[in-house]
Amino acid sequence: MKAGKQSIAIGTVALLGIMQPGFATTPMVDDSPQIIAASAVNDTAITAKVKAALIADPAVAGLSISVETKDGVVILTGKAKSEVEKSRATEIVQAIEGVKSVQNEIKLM
Repeated sequence: MKAGKQSIAIGTVALLGIMQPGFATTPMVDDSPQIIAASAVNDTAITAKVKAALIADPAVAGLSISVETKDGVVILTGKAKSEVEKSRATEIVQAIEGVKSVQNEIKLM
């Protein structure tokens, strides 16, 4: 294999490794670039999964809810029509793999 193709193959394998569950639990120095990158990838994936789940649930106006994730903590903001809808949003988020906790800051309309 030529050097360029080998570098691409190694980079691809490394990237796929970052996206595997549990990658961020590999023992490393806390502030290492690998931990920071893995955390950012995991947070981005969690945010995408949460947003998709909120939009897919007919009991929740997913387009009215904003999602932010930091170190596995999901923060919901936006508006809901009822306390039931707000609570359902929390339930949906708690079911997503990788979510450590939920801060539901959704306001009632």
